[in-house]
Amino acid sequence: MSDAHILLSSLNPPQHQAVITSAQHALILAGAGSGKTKVLVHRMAWLLVQGVSPNALLAVTFTNKAAEEMRERIEAITQLPTHRIWLGTFHGLCHRMLRQYTHEAGLSPHFQILDARDQLRLIKRLLKEARLDEKQVPPHSAAYFINMQKEAGIRSHRVTLEKHTYKEQALVSLYGAYERTCEKSELVDFTELLLRTLELLEKNPLVCQHLQSRFHHLLVDEFQDTNTLQYRWLKCLAGKENNLFAVGDDDQSIYGWRGANIENIVKFNRDFPHAEIIRLEQNYRSTKVILSAANALIRKNTARLGKTLWTLQNQGSPIRFYQAFNETDEARFIAEAIQSLHREGHSYNDMSVLYRSNAQSRILEQTFTECSIPYSVRGGLQFFARAEIKDVLGYLQLIVNRHNDSGFLRVVNVPSRQIGDKTLNTLQIFAKENSCSLWQATRSTLEQSRWSPRTHMALSEFINFIDALDKNIVELSLSLQIQTVIHRTALVAYYQNAEPGEKGRMRADNLNELIYASSTKRFSDKNHSLSPLAHFLSEVALQSETQDLESESPKKEAVHLMTVHAAKGLEFAFVFVSGLEDRLFPHAKSLEDPRLLEEERRLCYVALTRAKQRLFLTCSTKRWFAGKTIEARPSQFLFEIPFELFERAPIHTLRHAYAPITG
Repeated sequence: MSDAHILLSSLNPPQHQAVITSAQHALILAGAGSGKTKVLVHRMAWLLVQGVSPNALLAVTFTNKAAEEMRERIEAITQLPTHRIWLGTFHGLCHRMLRQYTHEAGLSPHFQILDARDQLRLIKRLLKEARLDEKQVPPHSAAYFINMQKEAGIRSHRVTLEKHTYKEQALVSLYGAYERTCEKSELVDFTELLLRTLELLEKNPLVCQHLQSRFHHLLVDEFQDTNTLQYRWLKCLAGKENNLFAVGDDDQSIYGWRGANIENIVKFNRDFPHAEIIRLEQNYRSTKVILSAANALIRKNTARLGKTLWTLQNQGSPIRFYQAFNETDEARFIAEAIQSLHREGHSYNDMSVLYRSNAQSRILEQTFTECSIPYSVRGGLQFFARAEIKDVLGYLQLIVNRHNDSGFLRVVNVPSRQIGDKTLNTLQIFAKENSCSLWQATRSTLEQSRWSPRTHMALSEFINFIDALDKNIVELSLSLQIQTVIHRTALVAYYQNAEPGEKGRMRADNLNELIYASSTKRFSDKNHSLSPLAHFLSEVALQSETQDLESESPKKEAVHLMTVHAAKGLEFAFVFVSGLEDRLFPHAKSLEDPRLLEEERRLCYVALTRAKQRLFLTCSTKRWFAGKTIEARPSQFLFEIPFELFERAPIHTLRHAYAPITG
């Protein structure tokens, strides 16, 4: 039996067709669980077996881990070395090209890469030098602006002002200063790697021709996640003669908020005429019921190339739906279902709970802890470990106990009060020498007038702010105390300005969830020796301590909690999708924008197709949202799944009880 025959023997007909295609360009629409990585690996192996030089292959993945795994699999199949194949991430491959053509790219041979943290530090320094207020131009927001401009291929001198606001003009000015500083310091940030390489190809025909003459075969994984810059880079390298083999799934394009452009996959056939489009529709993961639900849901989208998943697996169990009274009832239902599955002999490792917003994890974590269900939060911190939550807790700790140095250091400069590290170091030395807390050290040094006028004012305002906050909330209920602290500290605006878009919204959701977490009656127990606020902080500390101890000794088993975004690429035997309500999933902002609504539907499609054996969908009739309890409408996505796929009656009543909101 020949090597080629062995290589192809494990492929189904569409996979086989994709691997051996002789078309110049091919778009492989690989549905969820259809073996897209297998096809990509076997395509490269096939080319090598057919005598194509490894030097002629350039393959792009989105993670270094995926690239290494591909190398291992190709070598296992072909028994050939892969070190001569250019296989890596967009950033890694661009870096390699820039090192090869530093002069042509206008770079010093000694240029260094500026990582995200160092980029932020540089932006903070430039803001300070320009005397720009970080409250009005947050460093994270500035970094986002600069990176988005670069991803669109726009240099600072070409930015078009839309509203001519102070912030907009400041950002453009900062972008120019940032570019000049990077040029002078021989620094290249991550997005610059892509933009500089694209400019190298577009402005240097000889370099472009040389690279085109080398890389005859370009192979791209997760093509639906490419941004505008990456797509232009691929088009340059493909030229008129080379072969582009792109593998992706338009139905799983869920990263529009971070620059991914679904148009790249939709317009592939236009930009690469006569391209062969091959659909991988046989799913090896899920039951027929799960796939029928996913197919029906995604069919509602219009911006797609179209495919229908199918499987040779059994029909499987119907989808189980539960409409809870509120999020506590919802979490309790999920916990009881998980316990039941575990009693049947199923591992916790095979179970996952997915949600649209990571704020939803808080009630799940609490309920799982109460029910002694081991869990891990994947792709994010546990609720009380998140930065925005710890900031509020820091304020609360300082209100309860002024001598809490940890709380003091956490919040003294959040949001920024222009109290720098030098000032804090001086305070810490004074506190150590005088055996006192940082709060006492601050008061003492203020009384002794040890500071410059500006520092004296900043420290004095902080001390007075905490004292006033304490006085203002003392008579309020616990939930109102926390709500007031969040409002008076302006943390919601701080995080939304610092991290525009999805991340900022999620932090705001988490802060609102903290208010709800404090509203439970057990914290107002008059028989308890502590005040409600002190009681709450003690409970949080104990829960955090338990989580820390558990994280030190890895659990043998744990239910996986994660956002749907974090779940992409994963699979579990039993999947719970929670919070299926309009304004939550789909997200409120998508209800007014058909394009965003389609991305939300793709996100829901991703959630459904993570399940292998059983799928559980839940929603609530009431939910705590933006600081208050609201009536919640079942998600319109529930109505897009055929009712006959559900386990029993309750889902049928929803259509009559609610009219789903449309975009």
